Formats: sequence, C-alpha cells, structure tokens
Amino acid sequence: MTCRTSPNGVFGLRIHAGHLGSLEADPYDILQAPRYIWIQRRDRLRQAVSYTMAEQTGVWILDGTFLPEGRMRAAPRYGYEEIRRHLRMLDRDAAVWEDYFGRHRVSPHTVVYEDLVADYEAGLRGCLDFLGVGAPASLPAPGIRRQADELTDEWVERFLRDRRAERPAP
Repeated sequence: MTCRTSPNGVFGLRIHAGHLGSLEADPYDILQAPRYIWIQRRDRLRQAVSYTMAEQTGVWILDGTFLPEGRMRAAPRYGYEEIRRHLRMLDRDAAVWEDYFGRHRVSPHTVVYEDLVADYEAGLRGCLDFLGVGAPASLPAPGIRRQADELTDEWVERFLRDRRAERPAP
C-alpha cells in the first residue's frame, strides 16, 4: 500500500466478486475506512456478450497500444449457452457484492457503466467527490475505448431470438 498510494493519499484496488472468497483477509478489515465504488451495468446481457467475446479472443481492453486483430487468440463465435452462463455469473456476482455491502453496512458509490460512457467527466467527478479528492481543472481522457460494435448488437439480437425460441408459448 505504501508504494501504490498516490501523493493525495489514495490507494485504489480493483476487486471482482470472485476475488472476495480467495483473499487471505477481507479488504474491509485491513483497510482503514475503505470506500467502495461499485461499477454496474444496466444492460447485463450486453455485459455477458462482451465478457464472452473477451474470454474467447483474449482481448479485454482496447487501449490503443495494439491492434486487437493481431492479438486475438481466435475470432469470436456466438454461443447461446456461453452467454447464458455469463449472465448467471454476473447475477451471482451482483448478489455477492450486495451481500458483502450489507454485512459491512457499506453504502458504495454506484457508477452505472452506461451513464459513465454517456458522460465520462460527470462520472469521474462523482467518484472523486465521493472519495473526497479534489478534481483537477481538466480531467484526463479515459485511456481505453469501448469494444462494443455491430457484432455485439448482432449477438444480443440473436440471443434474444434464441431465448424466445427456447421458451414454450403460453
């Protein structure tokens, strides 16, 4: 923590729900008055599609340092069951965080991904305010870009069609 704390006294740590059970100590117990920023997606289906594509291709972040086509393990291929599995995992992860915050009586600052994409500056300023950190006059650009594209839209539409076809008519 000493080496990774910024000059303004902030130490940041990214934790996924899956990490909580494997940590040697609960972050709440070892950090002094931790504050949590909880990033959620309003559209979990699009998140599941994104997760599926990233897992298949090995491309998790587009940061401008490389062309993803040259770094992909394989071209993504649609899989209804794989997307469904990721949807269930995302639902379980949300429940794990809700339970964690409830047990520790924590009210995290919630950032909705779609709102952050729509207004990055307002989202970032909201986080800085929550942390009690003064925002600079101008904020840096995100440094990464969205990966969603036409293929994402196609997979979402196809998944919805497949799910409707799977359900028996009333």
